[in-house]
Amino acid sequence: MQYLALNQTVTANDFTTNLNFTSTALSGNLSASAMLAYNGLMGNAYIVFSNTSADFRGVQVGFMKENGQMKLAYRNGDTWTSLGLADANTFYKFDITISTSTYKYSLNITDLSGTVLYSISDASVRGGISSFDLISLKTYQADISGNGLYVDNISLSVVPEPKTAFLLGSGGLLVLWGTLRKAGGKTLVCLLGPILLLAQSSLPAQEKRIGPADASSSFGYYSTCPENPSGKLVCYVTYKSGIKVDNSRQEGELWICNTDLTNHRKVTDIIGFSPHDGADQVWIDDNHIVFRDYDKTLRTSALRVVDTDTGKDTQQPVIGATTLGHNTKGSRVLFNVEAKDGAIGKLASGIYEWNTETGAVIPVFLQAEYATKILAQLPQSVIGQKPLPFEQWQCLHSQYSPNHEKIMFRIDMKTPGELILSYDLQKKNIVVMQADPEHFLHTLWLDNDGIVSHDRGNNPWTKPGILKYWKIGASEGRTIGIEGNHLAVSPDGKAFASETAYWSNPTVLRYYPIGTLDITKATVVAQSTHPEMTWKKSFHMNPSFSRDGNRLYYNKAMDNQTSGTFCSNLESK
Repeated sequence: MQYLALNQTVTANDFTTNLNFTSTALSGNLSASAMLAYNGLMGNAYIVFSNTSADFRGVQVGFMKENGQMKLAYRNGDTWTSLGLADANTFYKFDITISTSTYKYSLNITDLSGTVLYSISDASVRGGISSFDLISLKTYQADISGNGLYVDNISLSVVPEPKTAFLLGSGGLLVLWGTLRKAGGKTLVCLLGPILLLAQSSLPAQEKRIGPADASSSFGYYSTCPENPSGKLVCYVTYKSGIKVDNSRQEGELWICNTDLTNHRKVTDIIGFSPHDGADQVWIDDNHIVFRDYDKTLRTSALRVVDTDTGKDTQQPVIGATTLGHNTKGSRVLFNVEAKDGAIGKLASGIYEWNTETGAVIPVFLQAEYATKILAQLPQSVIGQKPLPFEQWQCLHSQYSPNHEKIMFRIDMKTPGELILSYDLQKKNIVVMQADPEHFLHTLWLDNDGIVSHDRGNNPWTKPGILKYWKIGASEGRTIGIEGNHLAVSPDGKAFASETAYWSNPTVLRYYPIGTLDITKATVVAQSTHPEMTWKKSFHMNPSFSRDGNRLYYNKAMDNQTSGTFCSNLESK
């Protein structure tokens, strides 16, 4: 196993970076230096160590605003504390000692003359670090006499040899770096040394690309299997060039191929759909796919169902739907309607069922009928935030329970936020799963009596949450997995897959059995280092399992212009 060692020497403000390969993993006391130049934007320095590629922890030092000024700050676990030290026109030296057994660190901050300015002891390192920008460097500009951050004398109790690797490497020290601009206009990239980076990547899953290499492609919703019910065909959508930001109308095509990834063939053209969740495509049976298209004349969505053998529509499109549901009940599929689209299709806001065999559209849940019952289940603290009128609410991510007796869906009330609801199709009763909005992040049925979702607590929607299981009507959930984002549940309900938080870089997809509470025990399946495509243009990974549970499907950004569709075999895990 080879490591890439980067060593930096400094002579009279001249920085020289040397790169060489070594077969020895460093340990003990390490001398390291790094510079993070700062030009008024938020910046952070990490010193990171890892036992495996899935367990990055580290000391984080950055900047926070205090009394209108930017001051150096350090992170103790999840809490930021200002050091009260101005960032301007000063270099600071950091002496850091980290224990990889207790995950505690001490930090002495001095000026370059050695005068101690601040001391920290018994602080907790930050865990779950996944956002680095090593592949596409973020550069910061500063004059050599200007502001910056200097790190030296890092001591680790243990630096273990890594077991697997991110593309950016693992098992060593890491500090974000910037571009240092010297007097006279000469620009140098200021790195740190020593740092260990794996020269090779050892991803555990065998990855295969499904869509074309010269165009973007996408699957549908998270955990919606792209295979037909017999598991013989896979469907995906492709996009014409020039991907715009999320929710813009893209032109493309619906394609299918065999599950062994042979015999790719176009089914039909799609006039307009979004990078976000593709065209919501889902199989009705072995030969029919329902998906969301766009009617340019009416300027609204049009649901279509096509025969994959002929490419022909088998029913007239449904006008006025906003989004499709995640799964089907025989020939029936749920769809969601918000006010703007519903007015065009003469459909009231709510959830409907489309019988793709007969063409019949049946209302299932209408917001006007249940708004009062929903509001009655909310605490006064939420009512006091003055929710929008029910006509302006939006239903989305509707899903049948495994026995098709209930549906679960999300309602966006704008103010105060999102709610997850369960609705019994026979008893006609509605249950608000958690009266405090914004807790649930990407929710799915696990069985007929309960749901799984990442619980964000009171964190912003961009943060990942720990996977929990809730019985319908329960006020508290039971932890059954690690933190994640978009979720996939295996067909037997015994395994999950999910990726890292919004705007993480790299974006890392992991697979793990139910009950896995240690992120280091999860298997890294795939990763991407192109947040522009993954997050800004909304090509989310959206993992899903195959019908037999032996492979994982997902989207993955290849660069900032292209995102592809992939699968990885899980049989060896």
